[in-house]
Amino acid sequence: MVTERRLEGLEFDIGELIARNQRVRGREFGRYDRDPVGFIRDVLGGKPWPRQVEIAKAVRDRSQVTVRSCHSAGKDWLAGRLAGCEKPQASLV
Repeated sequence: MVTERRLEGLEFDIGELIARNQRVRGREFGRYDRDPVGFIRDVLGGKPWPRQVEIAKAVRDRSQVTVRSCHSAGKDWLAGRLAGCEKPQASLV
């Protein structure tokens, strides 16, 4: 049976775990805040194409980025990896 006291303890534990995770992530990944290409290469092990590098830098530098291209050009691949960045700066359209 879950008591109110035990529930409060679990909530505290979860809050501490989240706070600790954010502190660790800040130390480990803080260098990638302005380097989405480095994040994709170093952390995710991806190998973006030159055009994807250009798009990733545009996302870093602008509030909105529009990409026109054919099907299967890697837009979704890149968008998925940029979504994993700690502080995305733009929306992809």
